[in-house]
Parts: sequence; C-alpha cells; structure tokens
Amino acid sequence: MSCTNIAIPTTVKALEINPDFLTVIISAHQFTVMEHEDPYSHLDTFYELVGTMGFQSSDFENVYMRLFSFSLAGKAKEWLKSLPNQSLTSWKDVEEKNLQRFFYNFSLHQSKV
Repeated sequence: MSCTNIAIPTTVKALEINPDFLTVIISAHQFTVMEHEDPYSHLDTFYELVGTMGFQSSDFENVYMRLFSFSLAGKAKEWLKSLPNQSLTSWKDVEEKNLQRFFYNFSLHQSKV
C-alpha cells in the first residue's frame, strides 16, 4: 500500500479487489480539496462504490482502509501521506481525521458563496 500511515487490518481470508473498481475510484472520483468538493459527499460516493464491489459487510472496514488512499489526489493525498506511519488504526480514525481536516475548508468556502 502506498500510504503506510493507514494500518491495514490483517484478515484470515484474502480479499480480492477487482482492478476495474480501482480504475473507477481513481479516474472518476478522487477528492483533491478543490473549493467545490464536499468531503461528506466524497465519503458517500466512496461508500456507494465500495458497496457495489460485492464484499460482505464484515469486510467493509478492511476494504475501506485498503482503498481510501486511492480515492484521494493532490493536496488530499499529500495530507494523508503527512500523517505519522501507521497512525490510522481503524476506519473511524481515517474518516474522522479526513472530515476534521477538510470539512472546515469546505464550510469556509460555502460561507463565502
């Protein structure tokens, strides 16, 4: 995994991730911290995309943590890479840190509009 600050949980079974889904996440829906991008909307779409991949609900946290870094680009990806190594140990950590970091920027932009 390119972003080692997300501690990927170990699993007993192997999780196969179809490369076509990675292509969809990377090409169609990356969060880059542009002023018009809503971090909540990004997460909703991310959940929808992962939900179409056919995983059991018990595997979602692992899949979210494996794929989330692919859903970021630009400043958002740089932010993720700047976090301490293995510092995000659950999906809740990843989600909360992401929203804490980027929701303020989005809210500030929306208040100016």
